[in-house]
Amino acid sequence: MCGLCGVFHGEAHWTDVTVGASGSAARTRRHERLHRVAQANRILKQYGLKLSDWQGSAYLLGSQTGQTAIVPSVAAVWPAAERMRRQSIDPLDARLIEVLEQD
Repeated sequence: MCGLCGVFHGEAHWTDVTVGASGSAARTRRHERLHRVAQANRILKQYGLKLSDWQGSAYLLGSQTGQTAIVPSVAAVWPAAERMRRQSIDPLDARLIEVLEQD
């Protein structure tokens, strides 16, 4: 971790790999990160949390009370969200799935 900015520098997580065709139709890495953030936020808003991309190198997880955490990958978002909310977050929770399907 950089002592100055707190950004983790290491190997890229497999979720940060760009998927899609090559050429002009291919999604950019930035576009895919923003898409992942949007999908994660659909779940996180049910818990009063919000995720944002931070300079394309990490994610910033925030709560409605102003608590924030820098996380290096999407995989690290869920444990950080559970620590922040002090409760488990089950993406397979029937109530959550019902809300997401109505959204």
